[in-house]
Amino acid sequence: MHWLTWHQIVDFVTTWQGLTLTIAGVVAAIYYGPRRMLETWDWYWDRFRDGEVLIIFHRRKFMPPPSGQSNFGPAHTPIEIPYTAAEIAGMLGRSKKSVVGSIKRLWRRGKLEMYGSGWRAK
Repeated sequence: MHWLTWHQIVDFVTTWQGLTLTIAGVVAAIYYGPRRMLETWDWYWDRFRDGEVLIIFHRRKFMPPPSGQSNFGPAHTPIEIPYTAAEIAGMLGRSKKSVVGSIKRLWRRGKLEMYGSGWRAK
């Protein structure tokens, strides 16, 4: 295999064909590079930070039925209680600010919805 030397590369880039290819490559890198970089960044956030929070939201939390319930009358339907950021932070051992950031990102991506005074998984 023959490798090009720096001198040969510079000679090629100074021709109109080389200059055209160089400009096309730079334009493509500027156009496609930031998007791929941001997609990768979002993937890392989802994989290592937001995924843990979403798993907790999928474990739904319900209010226990009232005590002293008789066998007569309609059955009480359980009421879902939303998780708070402080609860999740305690479960994961992270700061509340970090959990709030994860909740905002999950909400923007449509994985969470507002429910009562908190959030729940869609």
